[in-house]
Amino acid sequence: MRSTTNFPTALPWSNRWGLIAGIWIRSTTGIPYAVVMIWAANASAGHTKKTTVIALYHIGYGLGNIISPQLFRPEWKPRYRPTWIILLVVAAILPSIIIVVLRIYLSRENKRRDKLAEANQITSNGVVETVDSDGGKVALVVDNSQLDLTDKENLTL
Repeated sequence: MRSTTNFPTALPWSNRWGLIAGIWIRSTTGIPYAVVMIWAANASAGHTKKTTVIALYHIGYGLGNIISPQLFRPEWKPRYRPTWIILLVVAAILPSIIIVVLRIYLSRENKRRDKLAEANQITSNGVVETVDSDGGKVALVVDNSQLDLTDKENLTL
């Protein structure tokens, strides 16, 4: 879908239906916004991490909306070719590279966790020590979801 960013520069002005089709297709790219936001939040464990991920996503989205209009420079009229090239790189090429790098990283992390699981080194429970009313220590076995673990520390995530 992101390739439709090039429609304004790739098509001649006389191809009105092609240009309007590009605008219509481009307008559907808002649909993945909600999907990606929820996907990113669900990939994190814990309320604080989820809200942080959503907040960072909204901040990035807002910054993009603030910065992108500044790319429409008067000297680049009427087609704004450099603007569309910058938007294509930032909106399509850079995210594609990030996705590939993330895929490689997560694949390696999953292989590492699989090896730990085969060696029975992963537990889904942890121990929390508390103090009872008499001042004695009490050890409670709790699920990993109740522990304050990072996503990397929680190997069952």
